[in-house]
Amino acid sequence: MSMMLAKRMGLPGARLQQNFKKIIIRQISSNNSKLNQTSSELSILKNPDSLLMNDLGFMKSSKISMSPGFSPFDRTSVLSSNGANQSRDVMQLWSLLEACLFSNYMDRAFSILKSLYMVKSHRPYFIDDYNLYLRKFSESCNSVNELGRKLTKDFEVHFPESDYNDKTLAIMVHHALKFVDKSNDPKLAKIIDTYFNMGYNSVKSITSHVDILSVADLELLHNKLKLIKYYDIPRSLRPLIQIES
Repeated sequence: MSMMLAKRMGLPGARLQQNFKKIIIRQISSNNSKLNQTSSELSILKNPDSLLMNDLGFMKSSKISMSPGFSPFDRTSVLSSNGANQSRDVMQLWSLLEACLFSNYMDRAFSILKSLYMVKSHRPYFIDDYNLYLRKFSESCNSVNELGRKLTKDFEVHFPESDYNDKTLAIMVHHALKFVDKSNDPKLAKIIDTYFNMGYNSVKSITSHVDILSVADLELLHNKLKLIKYYDIPRSLRPLIQIES
């Protein structure tokens, strides 16, 4: 049959057979490619997080982060880069920091934080990165003193050229308030009051961080602890606060 088709197309038999083989090979390759693609898509559907983690090289880095003495980045390259390269490095480091905090890799996150601190052009904005880390770290702190020691050590030892801001203090206040109902220790109120006095601006500047301090926090500070005034409560939240005389 192939010889008859060859005669109709004006092709020699051998040449037709070669062309026919090429067509068959293309079809097989195409089918295999589709099968591989389908297999890959099914794998992603079963484990959607793998796409993000593989893109970041995160699966590999998360295993490394379990090792003691882990140093994930060549910080000399961060120091030697400048301009656009530093901006790129900061964006990459910040993305990794966020991913590590989301996955609760706190040791690795702190190492990335150190790398961000070493970028001098980023130093004025470093406290925002630190607050992101501190907020996550505070979730696993079992006492007010533990978080206080952590904050003191970080700024004295690891980040001496940076300083806390009002949002840092809002995180400290929020964390301390978790223990007020669990303990009748009068020292807690004094510690929280100390945080307010540490602010560079007013108490209102600390309570304005509504992404940190909840309505329940503000009610506790106003009604029970008497540490803030009504005007210290953000206007947007005042209708939600049940004021006790």
